[in-house]
Amino acid sequence: MKSRRSALATVVGTLFASGALLVCAGASVGCNFDAGWGGGGGIRCPGNGLTLNNVWGSGPSDVWAVGDGGTIVHWNGGAWAAVTSRTSDDLYGVWGSGPNDAWAVGAAATYPWGGTILHWSGSEWSISTSGAEGLRGVWGTEPSDVWAVGSKILHWNGSAWSTSTKPKTTALNSVWGSGPTDVWGVGTDLDNAVGDEIVHWDGMAWSVSPSSTTDNDGVSGFASVTGSGSSDVWAVGDVGIIHWNGSTWSLSGSGGWSPRAVWASSPRDAWVVGSSPGGAAVQHW
Repeated sequence: MKSRRSALATVVGTLFASGALLVCAGASVGCNFDAGWGGGGGIRCPGNGLTLNNVWGSGPSDVWAVGDGGTIVHWNGGAWAAVTSRTSDDLYGVWGSGPNDAWAVGAAATYPWGGTILHWSGSEWSISTSGAEGLRGVWGTEPSDVWAVGSKILHWNGSAWSTSTKPKTTALNSVWGSGPTDVWGVGTDLDNAVGDEIVHWDGMAWSVSPSSTTDNDGVSGFASVTGSGSSDVWAVGDVGIIHWNGSTWSLSGSGGWSPRAVWASSPRDAWVVGSSPGGAAVQHW
């Protein structure tokens, strides 16, 4: 799992924009909150070397960003503020069902890279016990249906976390779904097989979804997955950009750069961000 840390941490192009709101990667504990780019309430963090890895919001006045060293910052519609996280572990994923229910997941920065799950109750973040190793992504449909992924696949039923049987030895980096019976997880195939970097939950069990991609080094694979519906799903990573049309995966783009995150609002509107030899890169579908 540790081999994916640097790749995931480079999702420094991840942005959340809504009106005048903008989150710039690089925010962390000790950051200065100022007018930022275009007066949008930016975050400036000179010389601390920490990074924001993910962002989620329930609306224009409720946005969370999480990152290295247990960094959590919150936007209330007018200003950014650092919030106590109760952990020093690196945080990679954040998702919530509303202003009073949010989850953040991550991993310790040193061996044995234990997993971290935090829950926001509306007033504070608290540690949720799971017994998992390093975690990289979190997503759900409602407060009683939440998935956390990493070295294991965990499910929250509203009262406790449980381990779900994971096919193969894929280490998952991201999770997203269109509903309770249609959830996708993407990551790295540790067996170096072909097409085993994508798994799917149908409401009963997880299974491998062949993608005809090859992860030859046990380090590459997919970093992010999202979509706008059950027949419009995107997965991106070092192996390329691929699309699910409801029945099969097809290659949509590859070569020359490293996609790190993807977001889509419809079959005709998707954004991918990452890095290239020349710096940050953005592509639009």
